[in-house]
Amino acid sequence: MAELLGGGQSTIAFGLSRNQSITATIPLLAAANAGSQRDLSLINQLTATLHSTAALSDTLGNLTQQLIRRVTIDNDAPTATINPIQFASPGTRVILGGQASDPTSAVDVVEISIDSGPFQRANGRAAWSFAWDVPTGDGAHTIQVRAVDVVGHVQPAPSNITTQVDSTAPVITANPSATSIISLRRNKDDRWLMAFTGTASDALSGVRRVEVLVTPNGDSWQPATLTGNTWQLDYQLSPLGPNNTALIDPSGEYSYTARAVDNAGNLTADVAVLTGRLRVDNTAPVVDLRAMEAITQIVTPQIIGGVITDPGAVAVGVKGLEIAYSPLNLTALSMTLSMALDEGVGEFRFADVSGNSANALCLEGQCPNMVQGRFGNGAQFDGGPRFIESIVDVPESGFSSSLWFNTSKPNVGLVSVLKGRLGAQGGDRAIYMSGG
Repeated sequence: MAELLGGGQSTIAFGLSRNQSITATIPLLAAANAGSQRDLSLINQLTATLHSTAALSDTLGNLTQQLIRRVTIDNDAPTATINPIQFASPGTRVILGGQASDPTSAVDVVEISIDSGPFQRANGRAAWSFAWDVPTGDGAHTIQVRAVDVVGHVQPAPSNITTQVDSTAPVITANPSATSIISLRRNKDDRWLMAFTGTASDALSGVRRVEVLVTPNGDSWQPATLTGNTWQLDYQLSPLGPNNTALIDPSGEYSYTARAVDNAGNLTADVAVLTGRLRVDNTAPVVDLRAMEAITQIVTPQIIGGVITDPGAVAVGVKGLEIAYSPLNLTALSMTLSMALDEGVGEFRFADVSGNSANALCLEGQCPNMVQGRFGNGAQFDGGPRFIESIVDVPESGFSSSLWFNTSKPNVGLVSVLKGRLGAQGGDRAIYMSGG
């Protein structure tokens, strides 16, 4: 008769003569509603009285032996989980995976079912995997996973995910157009940037990334920044041009290729990638003032003239001409500081091209934004505490300053001569606009 674990003790009495043996079995059962427990102690104890073979009445002594076994009652089900895979590309092999555990004993096997089909054994137990050959057609597929523990308990409600098979690659557009002539700007690492924007869409799984490749002077495929269905990229040209020499002037004709990858892994096919050609003009026009070469004194109205050319392999043409007049006594003075302020985005050093090496600096968090200016880049001061500082010896007399600016503010400071770091010891000779 079977005994319930925890129900007390069972005793079997027997007698043995010399060279006799006995086998005794007591079935042990756990109650159907028993709670799970680890390391229960089962004590098997033998107590015997030894007698002489001459007369049973002669007692030789008592003998006691004890054997202890540890058992576990497992009355709970295991659990298996599956890592979500939202999308898959048709005809590929996807590795499904997840975790499995049992509160009391251990997991014996993990099983997978695809679209309510028969359960198949996965690899591993606590961490499991299964190679799924994705069907070739589009559509949604339900994947179920369950665990079986070492005592045979089966997970009652399998975990499941739904994976969408997507066979269509994204659709992509790009700007600039193939007829565009553009100019480039530098970043803080002195790399030329070619700006692209565009759209990318995918009807099913969505766009994961967009990549662009430019030739010549390109630097491999570069990923764009995605915001919704739009993308943007400042493509960095290689710092080296033809013959591994520094790329000083990027002017010329370029080809670009743009492609997209969706969340199912579909990459734009080679026959469907977006390609285009564009031209870069980074060479400034050249002005030659000729009509007044022989004139040293003006007493009557004069016609000023000359020749304007736009050199370079690619030329967008001359947009306009500007003329500035300066008194002779000022033009005869030596130049103290000259800054084009056309550095790249994120730059904190600004070159002095006067020959005096009075390069300017700005502090992190107080540097201007570098944006498209009148010619190339320009420094944008957005109203915060932003400034550029150069240490120069400004003359006490005969001092002039000129600059080009564009502002929407009626009252704004432009240039100041300061003493000490950030004007710690005062300053004078400021150029500002008041009520403009």
